[in-house]
Amino acid sequence: MTQLHGGHYDEESNLVIHGTAFDDQDVRRGFIRKVYAILIAMLTLTFSVIIGFTTIPVLRSWGQTRVALFVFILLWISAIVLMIVLICNESLRRSYPHNVVFLVTLTLIFSFALGITASYTRPFIVLVAIATTLAIVIALTAFAFQTKFDFTILIGILFCLSISLLVFVILVVLVHSRILYIIYATLGAFLMSVYIVVDTQMMMSGKTVQLDPEEYVFAALNLYVDIVTLFSYILLLCSGGNQ
Repeated sequence: MTQLHGGHYDEESNLVIHGTAFDDQDVRRGFIRKVYAILIAMLTLTFSVIIGFTTIPVLRSWGQTRVALFVFILLWISAIVLMIVLICNESLRRSYPHNVVFLVTLTLIFSFALGITASYTRPFIVLVAIATTLAIVIALTAFAFQTKFDFTILIGILFCLSISLLVFVILVVLVHSRILYIIYATLGAFLMSVYIVVDTQMMMSGKTVQLDPEEYVFAALNLYVDIVTLFSYILLLCSGGNQ
Protein backbone atom coordinates (compact mmCIF):
# COMPACT_ATOMS: atom_id res chain seq x y z
CA MET A 1 0.00 0.00 0.00
CA THR A 2 1.40 3.43 -0.91
CA GLN A 3 0.41 6.85 0.36
CA LEU A 4 -1.73 8.98 -1.97
CA HIS A 5 -3.09 12.43 -1.04
CA GLY A 6 -3.73 11.48 2.58
CA GLY A 7 -5.09 8.04 1.70
CA HIS A 8 -3.76 4.70 0.55
CA TYR A 9 -3.54 3.21 -2.89
CA ASP A 10 -3.74 -0.55 -3.32
CA GLU A 11 -1.42 -1.29 -6.25
CA GLU A 12 -2.85 -4.78 -6.77
CA SER A 13 -6.54 -3.84 -6.90
CA ASN A 14 -6.11 -0.30 -8.31
CA LEU A 15 -8.41 0.97 -5.56
CA VAL A 16 -7.83 3.96 -3.33
CA ILE A 17 -8.74 3.18 0.29
CA HIS A 18 -9.77 6.19 2.41
CA GLY A 19 -8.01 8.38 -0.13
CA THR A 20 -8.88 11.60 -1.94
CA ALA A 21 -7.67 10.88 -5.43
CA PHE A 22 -10.41 13.18 -6.70
CA ASP A 23 -9.55 16.25 -4.62
CA ASP A 24 -9.03 18.01 -7.94
CA GLN A 25 -12.62 18.53 -9.09
CA ASP A 26 -11.56 18.92 -12.72
CA VAL A 27 -9.90 15.50 -12.62
CA ARG A 28 -12.97 13.97 -11.02
CA ARG A 29 -15.41 15.52 -13.51
CA GLY A 30 -13.19 14.55 -16.44
CA PHE A 31 -13.01 10.98 -15.17
CA ILE A 32 -16.79 10.73 -14.77
CA ARG A 33 -17.38 12.23 -18.24
CA LYS A 34 -15.04 9.66 -19.80
CA VAL A 35 -16.71 6.77 -18.01
CA TYR A 36 -20.25 7.75 -18.97
CA ALA A 37 -19.33 8.61 -22.55
CA ILE A 38 -17.86 5.13 -22.97
CA LEU A 39 -20.77 3.53 -21.11
CA ILE A 40 -23.44 5.24 -23.22
CA ALA A 41 -21.69 4.15 -26.43
CA MET A 42 -21.47 0.55 -25.18
CA LEU A 43 -25.12 0.43 -24.11
CA THR A 44 -26.31 2.04 -27.34
CA LEU A 45 -24.56 -0.63 -29.39
CA THR A 46 -25.78 -3.45 -27.14
CA PHE A 47 -29.43 -2.44 -27.03
CA SER A 48 -29.41 -1.76 -30.79
CA VAL A 49 -28.19 -5.31 -31.46
CA ILE A 50 -30.76 -6.72 -29.02
CA ILE A 51 -33.59 -4.83 -30.72
CA GLY A 52 -32.30 -6.05 -34.08
CA PHE A 53 -32.47 -9.67 -32.93
CA THR A 54 -36.08 -9.21 -31.82
CA THR A 55 -37.43 -7.15 -34.72
CA ILE A 56 -35.55 -8.42 -37.78
CA PRO A 57 -37.11 -11.77 -38.81
CA VAL A 58 -33.88 -13.27 -40.21
CA LEU A 59 -31.89 -12.51 -37.06
CA ARG A 60 -34.75 -13.61 -34.82
CA SER A 61 -35.07 -16.95 -36.61
CA TRP A 62 -31.30 -17.55 -36.60
CA GLY A 63 -31.12 -16.70 -32.90
CA GLN A 64 -33.35 -19.68 -32.13
CA THR A 65 -31.29 -22.25 -34.04
CA ARG A 66 -28.89 -24.80 -32.57
CA VAL A 67 -26.00 -23.07 -34.29
CA ALA A 68 -26.89 -19.88 -32.43
CA LEU A 69 -26.93 -21.82 -29.17
CA PHE A 70 -23.41 -23.08 -29.88
CA VAL A 71 -22.31 -19.53 -30.75
CA PHE A 72 -23.96 -18.30 -27.55
CA ILE A 73 -21.85 -20.65 -25.44
CA LEU A 74 -18.66 -19.65 -27.27
CA LEU A 75 -19.49 -15.97 -26.80
CA TRP A 76 -19.86 -16.30 -23.03
CA ILE A 77 -16.64 -18.29 -22.72
CA SER A 78 -14.85 -15.63 -24.79
CA ALA A 79 -16.35 -12.84 -22.65
CA ILE A 80 -15.13 -14.45 -19.43
CA VAL A 81 -11.62 -14.96 -20.81
CA LEU A 82 -11.35 -11.41 -22.16
CA MET A 83 -12.67 -9.88 -18.94
CA ILE A 84 -10.14 -11.81 -16.87
CA VAL A 85 -7.35 -10.64 -19.18
CA LEU A 86 -8.52 -7.02 -19.04
CA ILE A 87 -9.03 -7.00 -15.27
CA CYS A 88 -5.70 -8.65 -14.50
CA ASN A 89 -3.62 -6.61 -16.95
CA GLU A 90 -3.37 -3.02 -15.75
CA SER A 91 -1.12 -1.86 -18.60
CA LEU A 92 -3.61 -3.22 -21.14
CA ARG A 93 -6.50 -1.34 -19.54
CA ARG A 94 -4.54 1.91 -19.69
CA SER A 95 -2.92 1.42 -23.10
CA TYR A 96 -4.64 3.14 -26.04
CA PRO A 97 -5.87 1.84 -28.48
CA HIS A 98 -5.61 -1.70 -27.05
CA ASN A 99 -8.07 -0.92 -24.26
CA VAL A 100 -10.58 0.44 -26.79
CA VAL A 101 -10.24 -2.68 -28.96
CA PHE A 102 -10.89 -4.89 -25.93
CA LEU A 103 -13.92 -2.83 -24.89
CA VAL A 104 -15.43 -2.89 -28.38
CA THR A 105 -14.82 -6.64 -28.65
CA LEU A 106 -16.41 -7.29 -25.26
CA THR A 107 -19.36 -5.06 -26.12
CA LEU A 108 -19.99 -6.95 -29.36
CA ILE A 109 -19.73 -10.29 -27.57
CA PHE A 110 -22.22 -9.29 -24.88
CA SER A 111 -24.49 -7.68 -27.49
CA PHE A 112 -24.78 -10.79 -29.65
CA ALA A 113 -25.08 -13.11 -26.65
CA LEU A 114 -27.94 -11.04 -25.23
CA GLY A 115 -29.43 -10.67 -28.71
CA ILE A 116 -29.62 -14.45 -29.06
CA THR A 117 -31.27 -14.64 -25.63
CA ALA A 118 -33.77 -11.92 -26.51
CA SER A 119 -34.71 -13.61 -29.80
CA TYR A 120 -36.82 -16.07 -27.77
CA THR A 121 -38.89 -13.23 -26.30
CA ARG A 122 -41.60 -11.08 -27.87
CA PRO A 123 -40.32 -7.69 -29.11
CA PHE A 124 -42.69 -5.74 -26.86
CA ILE A 125 -41.41 -7.52 -23.74
CA VAL A 126 -37.81 -6.85 -24.77
CA LEU A 127 -38.55 -3.15 -25.25
CA VAL A 128 -40.26 -3.02 -21.86
CA ALA A 129 -37.22 -4.72 -20.28
CA ILE A 130 -34.85 -2.20 -21.92
CA ALA A 131 -36.96 0.78 -20.83
CA THR A 132 -37.27 -0.60 -17.30
CA THR A 133 -33.54 -1.23 -17.08
CA LEU A 134 -32.67 2.29 -18.22
CA ALA A 135 -35.19 3.84 -15.83
CA ILE A 136 -33.77 1.87 -12.90
CA VAL A 137 -30.18 2.74 -13.86
CA ILE A 138 -30.96 6.47 -14.09
CA ALA A 139 -32.73 6.41 -10.72
CA LEU A 140 -29.92 4.42 -9.05
CA THR A 141 -27.26 6.71 -10.53
CA ALA A 142 -29.03 9.80 -9.22
CA PHE A 143 -29.39 8.11 -5.82
CA ALA A 144 -25.70 7.11 -5.74
CA PHE A 145 -24.60 10.67 -6.46
CA GLN A 146 -26.72 12.31 -3.76
CA THR A 147 -26.82 9.77 -0.91
CA LYS A 148 -24.47 10.25 2.04
CA PHE A 149 -24.34 6.54 2.83
CA ASP A 150 -21.17 4.81 1.64
CA PHE A 151 -22.31 1.69 -0.22
CA THR A 152 -18.74 0.77 -1.15
CA ILE A 153 -18.33 -0.82 2.29
CA LEU A 154 -20.71 -3.54 1.08
CA ILE A 155 -18.32 -4.98 -1.53
CA GLY A 156 -17.44 -8.02 0.59
CA ILE A 157 -21.08 -8.75 1.37
CA LEU A 158 -22.06 -8.41 -2.30
CA PHE A 159 -19.39 -10.91 -3.28
CA CYS A 160 -20.75 -13.45 -0.79
CA LEU A 161 -24.31 -12.87 -2.03
CA SER A 162 -23.13 -13.34 -5.63
CA ILE A 163 -21.67 -16.75 -4.74
CA SER A 164 -24.92 -17.68 -3.00
CA LEU A 165 -26.93 -16.64 -6.07
CA LEU A 166 -24.64 -18.74 -8.26
CA VAL A 167 -25.36 -21.78 -6.09
CA PHE A 168 -29.08 -20.97 -6.14
CA VAL A 169 -29.20 -20.90 -9.95
CA ILE A 170 -27.93 -24.48 -10.02
CA LEU A 171 -30.98 -25.46 -7.97
CA VAL A 172 -33.22 -23.44 -10.28
CA VAL A 173 -31.88 -25.22 -13.37
CA LEU A 174 -32.23 -28.66 -11.79
CA VAL A 175 -35.76 -28.12 -10.48
CA HIS A 176 -36.87 -26.04 -13.47
CA SER A 177 -39.64 -24.30 -11.55
CA ARG A 178 -41.21 -21.11 -12.92
CA ILE A 179 -41.61 -19.74 -9.39
CA LEU A 180 -37.93 -20.39 -8.62
CA TYR A 181 -36.95 -18.64 -11.87
CA ILE A 182 -38.93 -15.57 -10.83
CA ILE A 183 -37.40 -15.61 -7.34
CA TYR A 184 -33.93 -16.01 -8.85
CA ALA A 185 -34.49 -13.13 -11.30
CA THR A 186 -35.83 -10.88 -8.53
CA LEU A 187 -32.87 -11.56 -6.26
CA GLY A 188 -30.47 -11.10 -9.18
CA ALA A 189 -32.04 -7.77 -10.20
CA PHE A 190 -31.83 -6.51 -6.62
CA LEU A 191 -28.20 -7.61 -6.28
CA MET A 192 -27.19 -5.93 -9.55
CA SER A 193 -29.01 -2.76 -8.51
CA VAL A 194 -26.83 -2.56 -5.40
CA TYR A 195 -23.75 -3.28 -7.53
CA ILE A 196 -24.64 -0.32 -9.77
CA VAL A 197 -24.80 1.99 -6.76
CA VAL A 198 -21.50 0.64 -5.39
CA ASP A 199 -19.66 0.89 -8.72
CA THR A 200 -21.04 4.39 -9.27
CA GLN A 201 -19.80 5.54 -5.88
CA MET A 202 -16.38 4.02 -6.57
CA MET A 203 -15.97 6.75 -9.20
CA MET A 204 -16.81 9.49 -6.73
CA SER A 205 -14.89 11.33 -4.04
CA GLY A 206 -15.30 10.97 -0.31
CA LYS A 207 -16.02 7.23 -0.32
CA THR A 208 -14.28 4.41 1.50
CA VAL A 209 -13.20 2.80 -1.77
CA GLN A 210 -12.39 4.64 -5.02
CA LEU A 211 -11.08 3.64 -8.40
CA ASP A 212 -7.85 5.22 -9.51
CA PRO A 213 -8.59 8.23 -11.79
CA GLU A 214 -6.79 6.48 -14.67
CA GLU A 215 -9.08 3.45 -14.48
CA TYR A 216 -11.91 4.88 -16.61
CA VAL A 217 -11.96 1.78 -18.83
CA PHE A 218 -12.28 -0.49 -15.80
CA ALA A 219 -15.03 1.74 -14.35
CA ALA A 220 -17.01 1.75 -17.60
CA LEU A 221 -16.68 -2.03 -17.93
CA ASN A 222 -17.86 -2.50 -14.33
CA LEU A 223 -21.00 -0.44 -14.87
CA TYR A 224 -21.66 -1.95 -18.29
CA VAL A 225 -21.57 -5.52 -16.96
CA ASP A 226 -23.80 -4.48 -14.04
CA ILE A 227 -26.37 -2.93 -16.37
CA VAL A 228 -26.54 -5.69 -19.00
CA THR A 229 -26.76 -8.30 -16.24
CA LEU A 230 -29.58 -6.30 -14.64
CA PHE A 231 -31.28 -6.25 -18.07
CA SER A 232 -31.03 -10.05 -18.37
CA TYR A 233 -32.70 -10.48 -14.96
CA ILE A 234 -35.44 -7.96 -15.79
CA LEU A 235 -36.01 -9.66 -19.15
CA LEU A 236 -36.49 -12.96 -17.31
CA LEU A 237 -38.95 -11.28 -14.95
CA CYS A 238 -40.87 -9.60 -17.77
CA SER A 239 -41.18 -12.90 -19.62
CA GLY A 240 -42.59 -14.53 -16.49
CA GLY A 241 -39.66 -16.90 -16.04
CA ASN A 242 -40.36 -18.61 -19.35
CA GLN A 243 -36.92 -18.15 -20.96
